[in-house]
Amino acid sequence: MLIHSGPISAQGVSESDTAKFFTQNTQKAVDSLLIRNVYLIGRQEGGNNILINLLIIDGKLKLVTQDEIPRTKTRITVDAQKGFLMGNLLIGESPSFLILDQNPQENHEIYLNTEAHLLFAMQKGVIVRNNLPLIYLSSDVKQKKGGWSAYTPPPMAVPLNYFDNTKWNKFNTKYISGLFNGALVLDRLNWLSQDDASESQVGDLSTSSIGVIRGLRFGLVGTFNFKRPWVYTVIGATRAFANGFGESDKNSFALYDLRLDIPLFSNINMSIGKQKEPISLERMTMLIFLPMQERSAAVDALLTTRNWGFVFNGTAFKNRSSWAVGGFNNWIDSGASFGDNSYQITGRATAIPSLSEDES
Repeated sequence: MLIHSGPISAQGVSESDTAKFFTQNTQKAVDSLLIRNVYLIGRQEGGNNILINLLIIDGKLKLVTQDEIPRTKTRITVDAQKGFLMGNLLIGESPSFLILDQNPQENHEIYLNTEAHLLFAMQKGVIVRNNLPLIYLSSDVKQKKGGWSAYTPPPMAVPLNYFDNTKWNKFNTKYISGLFNGALVLDRLNWLSQDDASESQVGDLSTSSIGVIRGLRFGLVGTFNFKRPWVYTVIGATRAFANGFGESDKNSFALYDLRLDIPLFSNINMSIGKQKEPISLERMTMLIFLPMQERSAAVDALLTTRNWGFVFNGTAFKNRSSWAVGGFNNWIDSGASFGDNSYQITGRATAIPSLSEDES
């Protein structure tokens, strides 16, 4: 097994330290690795290849981005020298991929002698080959976790390939970028049996086993590309499907989110527009990630789903505490004047009283 045969340009790092790191990490999942300047090959021949950076922590892929990732995010950084990546990249999973020194779509003979063109190889989060130059190594760098600039993420999961400009639902310009997305939510249940007493009380339940469309959501998320990007979210839904809650207006369009997240200074951000109020983790968690199929009755009865207003949010105590506070007035949706409508001030704070060294 080749541990390291490429040039080393480390700053204050000996070759023995480097070999020791790669020896340790070819035996187990790599604890923290940043790979810079690697091309993600377009899905179609002749498609756009995208220069990206990869962040791998504890053998799991944490981040794929075109943005710069600080070296302080990881113990070790390698420069892929604009090589070409082939393999599987799924956020939260152990990645398996190769980095080649040429694009195999342009030179098919590479497939006949992959060994001669191989720069780096990882299998299920474990380094099995490295011929890349080391940039930086530090044993005392603590991991820091990134995140969305707002106190709540987009209401729908954003796919990994959001950075692929060849996608029909993605656009990217100098000043603005965006991703069109949608979600179709289905409910399906089946009754194993029903006795006569149950049927006499509630009727024949077999008719409810066909399933229903719970919701159809669609929208746009993206950034205004300032030096510190502003994130915008526009999400709507149709209520044309019966959910069993007795809605009288089943053909209307509902605007769920119309929000702009603005970084102010340090680690403080402002979100303005129609959004979730910062109260109750159950309310802020998006539908597809709820631990139970439904939110509790108390949350649905007492807490507003979304409201018009602004939220300031940030972290404290070296990111071991988070806070958010906002003011709201639903005059736009209620039809009443701003002065005649009620005001709400909502806040939420979290804290981690104890944190292990490995953050587990």
